[in-house]
Formats: sequence, structure tokens, C-alpha cells
Amino acid sequence: MSVNKDETFNILIAFIIEEIPWINKKDIDEQTDLVDDIGLYGDDCIEFLKKFCQRFNIKCSKLDFSKCGKEGIDPVVGMILWVLSIFNRKETKQKNGYKISELMKLIEAKRVR
Repeated sequence: MSVNKDETFNILIAFIIEEIPWINKKDIDEQTDLVDDIGLYGDDCIEFLKKFCQRFNIKCSKLDFSKCGKEGIDPVVGMILWVLSIFNRKETKQKNGYKISELMKLIEAKRVR
């Protein structure tokens, strides 16, 4: 990663840990997905993305909230699925939500302006 990319990554990770305190920094990389890896579904994902937009001054209209999936998963089940996903990660698996790299691109695009 370049210096700017490293800086963006670190700023974004600090924000994620602030908003989702059960996440361990070591478990997050650029390919980490909010829905499939972190376990933010439905309204929780949407609220996180709205806070992301507010913090980094990004227009929420640039985001596709349908990528957040549907609400309704039990938090305990979601946490279990998230833990299991750590041990069962496959590089070819199709991700549903937003990857960290996508959020980084939004932050970097805002800086360029």
C-alpha cells in the first residue's frame, strides 16, 4: 500500500473499531466485507454507512444500501456466523456488502477534490 493508502486504511480502521468495538484490527484487511465478514446486516449496516458518510463527508447517495442485505438475523446467530467465517474464508466467495477497499476509495476520492 502507498503512504496515502496506508493512512486512509488506518483512519478507516480506527473509525470501524470505534463504531464496532468487538472487531479486532488484526481481522480486518482491504478485502474484509461489512456484511459477510463483520456481520453488519440490514439496519445495522445502513446505520454504520450513514455514520461513515457523515464522518468522512461523503454523500450517502453514492452508496447502494441494498448491499446491506435484509434485517432479521439474530445478533447471536450473526456473531456465530461471523466467527465461523473467520475459519472458513474462501478467496473465491462472492461478497454481498461493502469491502473495506470500496470505502477507502470513497475516502480517497473525497481527498482528491
